[in-house]
Amino acid sequence: VNDQTNRVGVHQAYFTLKNFATLPVDVKVGRQEIIMDGHRIYGNTLWTMGAHSHDAIRIDHKHDNISLVYAYVQGSEHQRADDAQDQDDVTSQLAYMNYAGILGGKLSVLYSYISDGCGRVVDSTCNGQDDDVHTFGFRQAGQLFGIDYRGEYYMQWGNATATAAGTRTTIGLAENDYVQGNGFESTADIDRDAYMFGVRIGKKFNNVVMKPSLTLWYDKLSGTDEQDANGGTYKSFNTVYDTGHKFYGLQDNFLKIGMNNCGAGTCGLGLQDAAIKAQVSPAPGWTLKADYHWFTTAAGVAGSPQRSLTPAAVSNDSELGQELDVTLVNKYNANTKIMMGYSHFQQGNALSALRAANGNDDANWFYT
Repeated sequence: VNDQTNRVGVHQAYFTLKNFATLPVDVKVGRQEIIMDGHRIYGNTLWTMGAHSHDAIRIDHKHDNISLVYAYVQGSEHQRADDAQDQDDVTSQLAYMNYAGILGGKLSVLYSYISDGCGRVVDSTCNGQDDDVHTFGFRQAGQLFGIDYRGEYYMQWGNATATAAGTRTTIGLAENDYVQGNGFESTADIDRDAYMFGVRIGKKFNNVVMKPSLTLWYDKLSGTDEQDANGGTYKSFNTVYDTGHKFYGLQDNFLKIGMNNCGAGTCGLGLQDAAIKAQVSPAPGWTLKADYHWFTTAAGVAGSPQRSLTPAAVSNDSELGQELDVTLVNKYNANTKIMMGYSHFQQGNALSALRAANGNDDANWFYT
């Protein structure tokens, strides 16, 4: 996603070949959005200005209750004269299966492989820093005994050099901000070993006035602490091509979880999100929603190889903050929907330490 460019681009431009070569598959070729399930690993980012699409070839097959998908994505292609060995290229591959009719819902199994032969480009030069990310997991969602539910789990592995994954040298922090030996050496080889899981249960009362619903929600994305870094293991879960706006609060304070980004993530410490969500319909065509999130890191702040303050100024507090999101939606007519929202974020001590913020400032946001 890039919302900084001032050039005109094409978000989607593709063609689809039905029953390609008389086979029971459809082939979709060109720039396209790729959305799997609830946008957890592959999404279009929805809310951001740039949204997200891919230059890809996608193959779909459906039979009875089974849907199969394979996609090949060319994420970055450098010119041949300067990159004869394709070291500066980034490709992704996706294999996906969905089976309907299990436990009152659908079971999805997903495998994603990102091959980044360069890792991170510095001054338009590729240093050959590999950063490969394998993601494998499942998602089960449906309804049992009148209860809506969702459960998902993903594991992540792969090899990289520390500079490619993100170290103190790549996020602009001074060397004296760290205990000696704390964190990856920039040229070290590291192994990914990360995971995330999420659960949700909810109930909607359709036969009650205003049709209220209540949902309980918990997500955990693993993070990297000092002991992990010193052992050459990177445990920060990379959210790949997710739509974080759907999951981690509408103010978008945590959109770069697995990238050691302190300005829009948690400095590689992962994330825990416990939330309660309520919804009512006060009148026909009107919906009122209220979500409340408790955000904490998955690894302690004081033990982080990435942080914005000196060790003496950092506690091990993991509280990032709390967020309230209130949304009012009116379906004005068949063609028009009006939405208004208000969000309040109460900053916690951990976020103050990671982003070198002064005090526990609140953030308020209103939109229509």
